[in-house]
Amino acid sequence: MFALARQPAVAGFLALCGAAVLSGGSAQADRLFMKVNGWTNPPVGYIDFCHRFPDQCIASGSEVPEELTEDRWRDLEEINATVNRTIIPVTDLDYYHQEEYWTIPDSHGDCEDYVLLKRKLLAGQGWSTGSLLVSVVFDELGDGHAVLLVRTDRGDFVLDNKSDEIRAWYSTAYKFVKRQSPPTQIAGCRSAIPAGPRRPPHHAERRCQAIRAGAMPAVPRRLAESRSGPGAETVLVRMPGGRR
Repeated sequence: MFALARQPAVAGFLALCGAAVLSGGSAQADRLFMKVNGWTNPPVGYIDFCHRFPDQCIASGSEVPEELTEDRWRDLEEINATVNRTIIPVTDLDYYHQEEYWTIPDSHGDCEDYVLLKRKLLAGQGWSTGSLLVSVVFDELGDGHAVLLVRTDRGDFVLDNKSDEIRAWYSTAYKFVKRQSPPTQIAGCRSAIPAGPRRPPHHAERRCQAIRAGAMPAVPRRLAESRSGPGAETVLVRMPGGRR
């Protein structure tokens, strides 16, 4: 489970996008896809995970949302249910005797471990990593939780270890906090620095220069915000690593 404050405060956020709960016409269609905009840090546990499993943090496939065919929907249902029933839930502290230990589980795991295993299995079925995004939420009790957000041409869907049901992101009871962005560049530096008035803090440019020079690990820091209801924020984290 994520060690997150109940009211996150990250300096330098851009303005929130419009509310996701809309009705009618194009507004109804727009809410199928999570809107993101902003900056923050990736979870510490994910950075450590990428150091230990670098092959799991390399982008592969297209950045375009996956076409949701019957076979692809079956992939989601089978892998979500299989992992939920196979992995025994346990906290990192109880099982690994440390906080925020992200890993690919074999028998026991915390919520983020379910996410990482599902992402690995789906990628093994040919899904693009750009459609399989690790996401941080506050659950119905206000506690930190992790889910896998799947981007498709029919909308964004949530795979959750708490349920075998696959739901649209906006129909969950969760408040979205952080979400990976689809990877585009090695280290994500070029695309992580937008032009014009939405430029991130200057330290991000210096950091990307250091990454390109080999003086810093390639763990980018792009994030974004969105809304899944009144006051619900979403932040987006760019996936470390380059393209296969």
